[in-house]
Amino acid sequence: MTYALHHLEDNAKAEFIKKTLGYLEEGGAIIIGDIAFETPEAQGVCLVSSGDDWDDEEFYIVWLDFAQRLEGFCHVEYKQVSHCGGVLIVRKK
Repeated sequence: MTYALHHLEDNAKAEFIKKTLGYLEEGGAIIIGDIAFETPEAQGVCLVSSGDDWDDEEFYIVWLDFAQRLEGFCHVEYKQVSHCGGVLIVRKK
C-alpha cells in the first residue's frame, strides 16, 4: 500500500492496520509506504521547507508517536527512506 494512510487520522490508521492483520497468511506482511517521519522534529523541518506545498488536511505518520498505537498488536519495523517518506512492515504477533 502506498500513499493512502495519510488520509486517515492516527486512530483510524491503527484500526485499519489491526483489522487488516486478520487477512494475512502465516509469514505474511503488510508493507506500507507513505509520507512519514521518524520524529516530530523531522516533520517540523519538512513542514518549514515545504512552505505553501504542505497539506494541513492530511495526517502524516510520526513514527515515535504512532508506534505506541500498534504496541502489543503486531510486530512493526519502520525505515525512513527519504526526508519525507517511510516504510512500515507489519506482521502478526
